[in-house]
Amino acid sequence: MKYYQKVLLYAYPNLEKMIKHIDKMVLSKALASYCVYTPCLTQAEEIVKYTIGKERLLLLKEELEKIFLEFTKEDFIYLEYKYFKKRDKETDALDTVSRKYFRRQNKLLMVFAKKLKERNLNEDWFKENYYIYPYFRELQKKVERQEERVIRELKKVC
Repeated sequence: MKYYQKVLLYAYPNLEKMIKHIDKMVLSKALASYCVYTPCLTQAEEIVKYTIGKERLLLLKEELEKIFLEFTKEDFIYLEYKYFKKRDKETDALDTVSRKYFRRQNKLLMVFAKKLKERNLNEDWFKENYYIYPYFRELQKKVERQEERVIRELKKVC
């Protein structure tokens, strides 16, 4: 599995929404449990499954935020611009077309990957805990297609 680091960066801005969505799903499952004709145990297991998913997302969010705190403010602004699609006064001032920008983005991705590795948040961990969710699988496919397109473009140029 390639590029899981990029998947985590692209997923970060949506984690809070995903967590809130799970809360809504658990609440609706609990409230609708009286009119569902499946055994109580089955309904409870489903709610527990959602709750475990929420816990995983909360842990991921917490770990990523700890890593982000280790970046300088300026470096984090670059990450926000590229991966979180944040646009504001700070990001408007960035030089996003020079070679320096692209080198810096590559360096920041490598630093992020190293920080993940230092915390034992590797590909196996990602696959075991997050690749089971359709959102992360689809994001993984999207990143892989994007990277393949970049490689094809580089081959055309060279």
